[in-house]
Amino acid sequence: MNFQWAEGFHAPKGVSADEVKEALEALPEPSPDALLEASKDTAHPLHHDLWSEGDQAWAQRGRLERCRRIIGAVQEVVVSGNRSVSIRAVEYVRPNGEGRWATLNTIRSDPDLLDAYLAEAERYMEQASAKFRRVRDMMKERAAEND
Repeated sequence: MNFQWAEGFHAPKGVSADEVKEALEALPEPSPDALLEASKDTAHPLHHDLWSEGDQAWAQRGRLERCRRIIGAVQEVVVSGNRSVSIRAVEYVRPNGEGRWATLNTIRSDPDLLDAYLAEAERYMEQASAKFRRVRDMMKERAAEND
């Protein structure tokens, strides 16, 4: 599989999305907390990016936020015919109401995670459709007022 950084993401210098995806796969759970902990190892690909400030307590929140952004920016590139689609390689899913981080490989192989992932995607689509209908109706009303 091929991985890339999300468009517009300020990637860690000298670190590829493939390297980060491999590091995420090595974690028990690909969460920001686990990634931050693993990055303390000087051999970790994100060590320099996350720990260049040393161990100051004030930097901890910033490091955790950076981990969230890094995880969200690693995208799997799926190629089908002459089309390619990028999708986040790690998602936060809520099976049985319990939230957890999971890679797409884990989601694909676990029926409960897959059901939760698809249900959440369906909810997002319904929300987007409802929002579209409200905006469309508002624009129609505005056009009628201007006539």
